[in-house]
Amino acid sequence: MDRLRTLISKQYNYELEEINNRALGARIQRFKNIVLWDSGTYIHIKNVELSEKLFIEIAQYVEDEFEGIQYSKLFNIFKSRLLLETTITNPHALHGVLGYFFPDFEYSLGAVIKKGRKRIPLGIQMKNYISTNGGLASLEELKNEFGVPSYTVDQHLAKAKDIVNWGNGYYKSLESLGILAQDVSGIEGILSESLSKMDGYTSIQTFYLRITNVRLDLVEKLQITNRTALFNLAKALFASDFIFHHGLHIAVKGFPIKNFNKESVIRYFLTDDLGFRREELEAVFKKLNWLDDNNAVSSFINSASILQISLDEFIWSEHLTISKENLLNVNNIISLLLDKSDYFSVPLIKDYSEFPEIGYSWNEFLITSVIRKFEDQLNFKLIELDIRSNLYCRSFVVPKHVPASRYSDLIKWILEKEQIKEISEAELFSFLSSRGLLINERIPTEVYNNDFVKS
Repeated sequence: MDRLRTLISKQYNYELEEINNRALGARIQRFKNIVLWDSGTYIHIKNVELSEKLFIEIAQYVEDEFEGIQYSKLFNIFKSRLLLETTITNPHALHGVLGYFFPDFEYSLGAVIKKGRKRIPLGIQMKNYISTNGGLASLEELKNEFGVPSYTVDQHLAKAKDIVNWGNGYYKSLESLGILAQDVSGIEGILSESLSKMDGYTSIQTFYLRITNVRLDLVEKLQITNRTALFNLAKALFASDFIFHHGLHIAVKGFPIKNFNKESVIRYFLTDDLGFRREELEAVFKKLNWLDDNNAVSSFINSASILQISLDEFIWSEHLTISKENLLNVNNIISLLLDKSDYFSVPLIKDYSEFPEIGYSWNEFLITSVIRKFEDQLNFKLIELDIRSNLYCRSFVVPKHVPASRYSDLIKWILEKEQIKEISEAELFSFLSSRGLLINERIPTEVYNNDFVKS
């Protein structure tokens, strides 16, 4: 479409700026000999190589389909022959050429059907397919059957009330479960119990652990093989009674969290609105049964909304404030240190007596947090490892003109300053050690994956 606009502008001195692509496409389609060739691309039919016999077969296939068929599925069915016998290489082109030769079919954006028949919506087709194939179908199976991408399957089946995402790439028909009234009552009882123990909230992890511990018979009967299956089953059964959010959070109606996410839930269960200690956060994660991932706590601590002010103390980013005068003092102190060297490791700062009073005791973690939050107002920036640690301070400070944003960039820049193009692994340790670039007396793994290191 952009190429067409350029050609019209050059050849006819006419600009199409006021016409959007959709309107322009509609005008193009008024010309019978111009057909859709790809997304936003059109071609004259005389420039298309075709096989009459093949298109008669394709048309017959469309006529035999009583529910309608997606262009993508139709293309996949005849793909090998289309690529071999024609110049058609995608579903859009098949749509365009089919519409040219068989105008009596009914065409929509995604599918074609014989005129006079009622096209069954794709979501209902998928639902019927799952129901008639044992009540369970994989995402890959549905993609192949209907010739559509993952997001299209998700989008259509999300609207189907009796089809749920069963986890691990599968969709399940609720009807196939054979759920009885006592089964529903049993699930609701365990969910209500889980909610009552945590002020009206439960994580799906807690709910899943509880139901597998006390009603394994129910879990096995309903084939609840994972947390996603349980969440979506409960949501299908009790959506009008409880709040279900993002496959993770379940709460009673009226629970005092408006926007459910990991941070808002953790803030609710922490006792101090300003921040927390490491052990307090770990206790909340344990209470919510969120410790199944070994890095869960560290990953959360390293999020942008949290700043570290000591080894075991953290505050929410909005609560770290500093006056312009004090920030200028910090800027001047660190700039003086950078006058002696082009970079330095934050833990090397041992004397904090010159730093201004800001309500927290100065240490390497606080310095790192101040620079991270106020970097746009300072003359320098942080250089950190790709994988951050909240147990050790591993940050460097460099002037903003230094062309580095990662630790390995900094090493490369220093090597280039010293006119060293490559360095062997054997020489690397002593080089970094002599220049104060080691991290806890070791070389981080990420350094070795660079072209300046010779193996």
